[in-house]
Amino acid sequence: MRNLIFICFFFITSFSFGQQKDEMEVKNKQEKTSSKPESEIAPVMEEVESRGESKKVSIKKTEQEGTGMAPGKAEQDTQKESSTFNYYNSQSKMQREQRSPTPAQQSQMNGAVSYFETHAPESFEYHYYKYIAGNHNVSLVNHLKEAEKIRPNNTDVHVQLAAYYMIQNSVTDVSNYLEKLVSNGRLAKSVVTYAEDVLRSVPQNGVLITHGFDDTYGAWYAQTKKGIRGDVKIISLDLLQSTEYRAKLKKEGFTVPSATVVDVKFLEQFCQLNEKKNLAISLTTPKEYFQPVLSDIYLTGLVFEYKTTKYDNFWRNNTLWNSELDKKLVQNTMDAKGRELSANYLPMLMQMRKVYNQKGMQEKVSEIDSYIDAIGAQSKKYEQVQKMKSAY
Repeated sequence: MRNLIFICFFFITSFSFGQQKDEMEVKNKQEKTSSKPESEIAPVMEEVESRGESKKVSIKKTEQEGTGMAPGKAEQDTQKESSTFNYYNSQSKMQREQRSPTPAQQSQMNGAVSYFETHAPESFEYHYYKYIAGNHNVSLVNHLKEAEKIRPNNTDVHVQLAAYYMIQNSVTDVSNYLEKLVSNGRLAKSVVTYAEDVLRSVPQNGVLITHGFDDTYGAWYAQTKKGIRGDVKIISLDLLQSTEYRAKLKKEGFTVPSATVVDVKFLEQFCQLNEKKNLAISLTTPKEYFQPVLSDIYLTGLVFEYKTTKYDNFWRNNTLWNSELDKKLVQNTMDAKGRELSANYLPMLMQMRKVYNQKGMQEKVSEIDSYIDAIGAQSKKYEQVQKMKSAY
């Protein structure tokens, strides 16, 4: 079991370097160009082929009119506070072991919010930052809606409004904002295609635990807009920062840990408290979250199923691959993102290949090898794949 998990981490971790480089370049640009600070930076996750997408929100002089702010130093202070907020917000999103901001990060964000509340209370920055600093506190949603009025086409606002309606479980509203995110390219179509097979990997009437933007929003879109696996309950670690989200889950029969910080320990406790709920954790969750539960997770498709009893996942993977997964990214990659995501099918295939070898089913081994080699080539992992094959 552990060897198979390490295979999984080998493939999905090796994607991280290019992604991390891209996001660090984004952060460096943010620090150098304070006039166009980041409004939100997607989390850096070594294991996930996440877009690492970020959108910049410009501070326009026209939005400072009527606020009583004099040009010059006031404008510099505004840019500084905005840059400070976005820097610490991005740092909180890039943490590998928790979704909640640290006290120091929260303090810095709160300080920037206070500045805008005093000096530019009608600005986009004040309303948007006020909501973001609340960490999905739905009582602050009016600030988010004010931000939308000021910048109705801002994709960062759409991301947050979609999350708000996920918490409210308002499917129609979530779908509307998800459609906007797909239309403007914030949510890649290849991510949605991948998420469809993530949902198909979850056991019947099961629960899919997601971590970041791509797996959460992709799964919601695949489920609500494309009708994939409506029996699956999607639970976001990020949204678990919200007290209302937790309350709704409790009403649905889930037991939620009392800890306020959503971190590695929180996920471990959540799994233990809800072990009979057919839990499945998105494969793209950072590996740190899996360390405490290594003995209780089984790779099935594009998820890890949480089970406290022994489980022969080979047959589940065999059925998924041959009968249930659509495998569009394997057979017809859509873009660079899709080619990267296709490599997340490799751990399952390697596990199947190992068992076929043990059973002496060489025709099946050859068949699986053709897929493994094709995926390895298109995801630029061909050499790594050959080394892994030789070990099994």
